[in-house]
Amino acid sequence: MKISRRSFIAAALSLLAWPALADRGFHRHPHGEKKKRLRRARVGKRQIQTHRIRRAVRWDTLRGRRVLVIPKALAPGWELNVDNEVVLVKYVHASRIVVEHKDGSEHILDVLKKNTESNTKELEGTKYSETVVEGVE
Repeated sequence: MKISRRSFIAAALSLLAWPALADRGFHRHPHGEKKKRLRRARVGKRQIQTHRIRRAVRWDTLRGRRVLVIPKALAPGWELNVDNEVVLVKYVHASRIVVEHKDGSEHILDVLKKNTESNTKELEGTKYSETVVEGVE
């Protein structure tokens, strides 16, 4: 039986590497054992929001044009108190928002996103209808 040089070198290397392969710690993860992430159980009942978020905003002048100073975290569905009139935010863009008045008309307003002391205070908003509250659950 004739052994080639390649077979001989492969057998010699496997004999040399065998003690390392037999070591119990060789097959472990290099950064320690991976642990499964546990999901934390939610404690208590989830509160369902029953009122819209309403914020008071004010007008300001920026480079010669009138802009509304709104909170940075404004989202569709919020109510804004503009000139003692409550409007509903429909869309939020980078420098403009689309609001809907009580009569159903929509207007585009230029805005400046800036948190101020007056627009971060949460006011009592209108109550959601029962159908919306059931859909949230």
